[in-house]
Amino acid sequence: MTDSSNKRRRTPSGTSWQSFVRSNLLNESSSSKAPSDALQLPGNDGYPSESRPNKKERKQRTPPEDMHTPLPPTSRYLPVALGGSHWKDQRSVQNIVIMGDSYSKSNDSKTWVDHLTRRLGKKYKRPQIHNFAFPGATAEYDLSSQLTQLFTLFPKKDSPKTTPPLDPGSTTYFLFVGINDCGSNECDDLEAIVETIFDAAHDLYVKAGARNFIIVNVPPVDRSPQASDSESSAEMEERVRTWNDLLRTQATEFGTSSKEATVLLFSSHQALLEVLEDPSEFGFSEDDPDTEGGGIWEDDLHLTTDVHDHLAERLLASVVSS
Repeated sequence: MTDSSNKRRRTPSGTSWQSFVRSNLLNESSSSKAPSDALQLPGNDGYPSESRPNKKERKQRTPPEDMHTPLPPTSRYLPVALGGSHWKDQRSVQNIVIMGDSYSKSNDSKTWVDHLTRRLGKKYKRPQIHNFAFPGATAEYDLSSQLTQLFTLFPKKDSPKTTPPLDPGSTTYFLFVGINDCGSNECDDLEAIVETIFDAAHDLYVKAGARNFIIVNVPPVDRSPQASDSESSAEMEERVRTWNDLLRTQATEFGTSSKEATVLLFSSHQALLEVLEDPSEFGFSEDDPDTEGGGIWEDDLHLTTDVHDHLAERLLASVVSS
């Protein structure tokens, strides 16, 4: 399954779901990628290691207890909330950095990013948005290019004492990728791909001084018209479940092994699933969960702006105190 800011074509008759998504993925992401960058940085005494701790080390470390501002409580929308000393509630979303795909940046309609920006501006202060997402992006192939764009705009720290270009306490980094990865990879391949998300988070932690992270899991795209039309819903459901389970595990490991990091895992899966399960409760018709071009699905994969607004509302309510 892949996404694009353009309207999706339906799977041609006789074409396998996997070959269809791979073809789309190559077409979408090839025109948008920035050059890759190894993101090398010399080591410094007292500077966080450029290499992430291994799995054993990540599991052995414990979350920091010193927090200036209480973390938001865990919930069905926020299954993971681990924190360091830089989380400052609504003050931590004055600057927002986004890595993602067309669910986070679209040429056709407003996404959750636009609605979150509006909602924050109305209730608190309108944030500065730095959105490096692009249609067709994957964690496997495109996070590195999005990091390159970030570090071109905001140069890397070159020593422990260097002031980060974006204030750690007032900046939150969103990583919302995986839809395209689930569409073009088997379950057995997903663990290594999820790992790249936290390799990117570690790079941001060390080289950008990032301290606040919101990781977003994959929504139930197995319920999309595209999955239904290609008769791949069961296969996609398994991939999405595998991805989200791995994401939760690795988010917990990253949060416990990164001393000063605040790591929040937001479940876009839960936020969309409740709409699909009870559409009338949210102002949609009973036919909308299965209808392309209806109130929920803008096309065969993408969500309407009304649903993106629902995601933004649930996200804001989950991470910022009222």
